Amino acid sequence: MSVSSSSAHAVRVVIAGGGVAALEAMLALRTLAEDRVALQLVAPEREFTYRPLAVVEPFRVGEVGRFPLATLTKAAGAELRQGMVTSVDPERHVVVGDSGEETSYDVLLLALGARPMPAVANALTFRGPQDGGPLPRSSRRRLPARCGASSLRFRSRPAGLCPSTNSPSSRGRT
Repeated sequence: MSVSSSSAHAVRVVIAGGGVAALEAMLALRTLAEDRVALQLVAPEREFTYRPLAVVEPFRVGEVGRFPLATLTKAAGAELRQGMVTSVDPERHVVVGDSGEETSYDVLLLALGARPMPAVANALTFRGPQDGGPLPRSSRRRLPARCGASSLRFRSRPAGLCPSTNSPSSRGRT
């Protein structure tokens, strides 16, 4: 491992992951421990994707921020190793990457994230930017959806929400 540090006795910290938790940990360790830690981030991604805006991107309301991990790790005084951790040998304090390369550590932080999966039957699951892309204009048309005392408005009416589209509460509304 070739992590540079001004201290010969820096604690070698390997952070596995390239998401928010991994980057926050990297920044916090650098801020709090300064040069007493030698940081290495191991991530398969080349970019950090700021996902909260991914849900509005198809509606052209905002854009997902993408930032090169190499730039972020360099700015934090850390080293980036592109790849995935495939195994950990806790007794030897070694992680093995998908290339077969072994990296020793004093402290291992696993920030592997979550795997988005469908959770509700018959619902559209939006996992992030990979499900994005602008919606066609025809699907963004605003239709009224008003049932009883409710005044919810949808771009398209969810099936079965209001059994009668000719109800007094929805007539003449756009």
